[in-house]
This record gives sequence, C-alpha cells and structure tokens, in this order.
Amino acid sequence: MSPVRLLDHWSAPDGAGAPIACLATTFTFDADFFAQDCLARFLSLSTVAGEGDPISSVAAVLEEEDRLSEAQVTVLVDRSSPAEKRNLRWDVLPVAAPGGLLHAKVAVLLWERHGRVILGSANLTAAGYRRQVELALTVELADGCRVPRPVLDELVDELRHLADLTPGAPTTGPKGRAIATLDLLAERIARLDPPARTGGEVRLAVASARPGLSPLSRLGDVWRGALPLEATVLSPFWDDTVPAPAVDAVRRLLLRGWPNCVTLSGSSPAETRKRHHSV
Repeated sequence: MSPVRLLDHWSAPDGAGAPIACLATTFTFDADFFAQDCLARFLSLSTVAGEGDPISSVAAVLEEEDRLSEAQVTVLVDRSSPAEKRNLRWDVLPVAAPGGLLHAKVAVLLWERHGRVILGSANLTAAGYRRQVELALTVELADGCRVPRPVLDELVDELRHLADLTPGAPTTGPKGRAIATLDLLAERIARLDPPARTGGEVRLAVASARPGLSPLSRLGDVWRGALPLEATVLSPFWDDTVPAPAVDAVRRLLLRGWPNCVTLSGSSPAETRKRHHSV
C-alpha cells in the first residue's frame, strides 16, 4: 500500500459529488494554508489564486466563490489564536473553553454522496501538515462503515459541545451554520446504519479531555486482557514538576503502581529522559 499524505484526505473520492459542508477544529490556524491547501482540495478547485498569471488568479477566485456559494465551511479555533484574513464566505469561530484550551483537531468533510471524518494531531497549519510528525485516523462515512454507531454519535456530541462554546445565537449566523453542519453529519450517520457496538480485534472510543474529564478514563472501554506493568509515554510536552497530574493518571492505570522505569519521550532525543521510581 502506497503512503497517503494527510492533505490527500481532503480530496473527494471518485463519485463523491459536489462539496456540501466542512467543519474543522484546530488550536493554531494558518488561514492561507487552509484556503490554498485544505479548502482547495475539498472544493476540488482546478487552480489556486496567486499560483499563476493574473488572469488565472482571477479565474481561481471566481471558481472558489462559485464553489463556496454551494458549500458551508466553518473552522473552530481556540480563542487565543490571532484573527487572520479569510474569505467572507467561510466562518472562523473562536472557542472559549472553560479552564482550558481548544486542542481538538477534527475535520468533517461532507460531499453529496460521501462523507469523511479526519481525527488527528495536526493543526491547520503548514507545519502541522508538512513538517511535523503527526498521527491521523480517517473514517469514511459510506456503505460498509464499521465504526460503531455509539462512537460516531459521541463524536457528533463532542463537536456540538465545542460549537456551543462559540459566541452567537445557536440558530442564526456563523454559529447556527456550524450547528447545521453537525445536524447534517448526524443525518448522514443515521442513514448509514453502522454496527451497534465494537466487535473483533479493533475497539474504538471517543476519549475527550477537558477540566474534570480525562481521556484515560475511556481506556476500560477498549482494553482487554491483563493490565500493563510498564508504560512508554510519547509527547512533545509532559508534566515535569510535582504534582504531575498527567503522569499520575498513567500511574494509576498500572497494575502494581509505578513501574521500575517509565520513558517519557519528547519531541527530540535531547528531551527524552527516564524517571526511576521504587515500587
């Protein structure tokens, strides 16, 4: 199987039809990258403004305007992200997460006859999609989708929670359009009739994180077999002081308390360190 670039998942598969709606979430946001790379693929634009001669650029703008007149596009960003220029035909909504930050990276892409959800670690920036090491999972909302209905419904509920944290009325304006996209997503899922529960070797759960809610609390929904005795944690950041809530949360999952050695891997070899604790 040939590797697929993360940006390629923004392109419609054969027979998907015209773009209908897109809703994406991100912590940091690069509006130019989103428009020229992500959105251009989602809309199946033949050219991108600024990449050719002046006549081609004008044609690209007109093509983009035409496609956006038929598709609703919304980006939810953390309220700390600076406002950037954007096309007036798509919405950027700040999310004010109580006691924390919006750090979710999800993209919902809906075409006439196909849907796709991208869940990953990459922000909507050139660095996130091109230069950094990131992980992503795509869910194809099409006949034969094996992701359980409860997992998909939970994902919709979490996105609704994020949309509820944006300013404005829930039935009109940008917020209303974001919620309408999520309504459409829920309708698509209902029409698919996916399995009622996870089966086989692959088990899935939506693990959300916000004040008072740890994603590790969902481990029991997917874990089978004996509890682990050792943990390797990979992250660009970790708690390096005492108390260390995140590290302590991992410790509580282990059968015999803290293992002899836990490796905390940073974003570079120089940041990788080991902690030794008595059992």
